[in-house]
Amino acid sequence: MNETQYYKAETTREGMAYYPVEMPQEFSESIQQAEQEERERVKGGVDDIQYNSEAEGCGLEDLGITDRYHAMEYGWEQCKKAVTDLLSSLQKEIR
Repeated sequence: MNETQYYKAETTREGMAYYPVEMPQEFSESIQQAEQEERERVKGGVDDIQYNSEAEGCGLEDLGITDRYHAMEYGWEQCKKAVTDLLSSLQKEIR
């Protein structure tokens, strides 16, 4: 299992100082389990994002994109938007 190091932050005259903190084993395991569950939840959300070829095709046509490199850039931007929307919705669920 991954060893995660936790730190305590304190403000000093020179700026921020970080000190390692020892966690009780059961607390550390609980945090690692929660982190793993969150990673799986985000991955599941990303896996659920559907690719709609008709919508993407219409988007390319509507924007007059015929160059394959511009089409790839358009697809990349659409993907980033979908992931950003997903992360935003997951963050709202946490609050």
